[in-house]
Amino acid sequence: MRIAGGLNFNPESLKLKRYNVFIGLSLGNRYFKDPNNIKDFLSWSLKNSTSDVLIFIPDKIHAINYQVKDKYRYEKALRTALRKGQQIKQQVEEVSLQFDPIQKQRIKILTWADIEKSGDYERRKKILYEEFANNPQFKTRIIEAVQENTRNTKSRLEANQYELLASYSLNELPLYIDGFEYFGKRYNLTLYPGIGKIDYLAKDIQDGIAFQNLTKKLSIQGKTTIIESYR
Repeated sequence: MRIAGGLNFNPESLKLKRYNVFIGLSLGNRYFKDPNNIKDFLSWSLKNSTSDVLIFIPDKIHAINYQVKDKYRYEKALRTALRKGQQIKQQVEEVSLQFDPIQKQRIKILTWADIEKSGDYERRKKILYEEFANNPQFKTRIIEAVQENTRNTKSRLEANQYELLASYSLNELPLYIDGFEYFGKRYNLTLYPGIGKIDYLAKDIQDGIAFQNLTKKLSIQGKTTIIESYR
């Protein structure tokens, strides 16, 4: 796997296996439609993660994309997102069969419901939503990240639609700031085919550069390392 860059990335810490790896499989990213790309990400992660490798599927929060872009009602959007998530989960399970039994046992597949149960996630998410509602500068950074991720959308979106889509970023942001806890272990490194505005926002929050009060409120336990990687 080719590492193109990273945020908070320390090659020496990687050699010493000080990271626990998690991978987010975006339902809308074409890169993950190729099982070979998923396998490559898993192979690298199994070699470099101290503990298990967690794959999370953002099924539930992806519903907002169907609501805004496809004009689905919430119930249909949620059903569609959950069904798509199950398809990706099955794909990952099939890929995991290509590893030996010991390695396969280290691959854990989570849905968004599992993320919501983890550690301090809900508290941090609430703080970020409050910041979005009350801090124009923070709101602008979130909206810019949304616009970057929707630049290939066929139809032009209105301002209120960008605000609705912001919920996806706000839901994921706690993970990219501070990782998350799973069965008593903190997962603190993630890899993805690309680094964008949302990742640089996470870095600014971690470092207390742009939003010092927000950084204090979040009580960050450990900065997530984000690696830009490709097969």
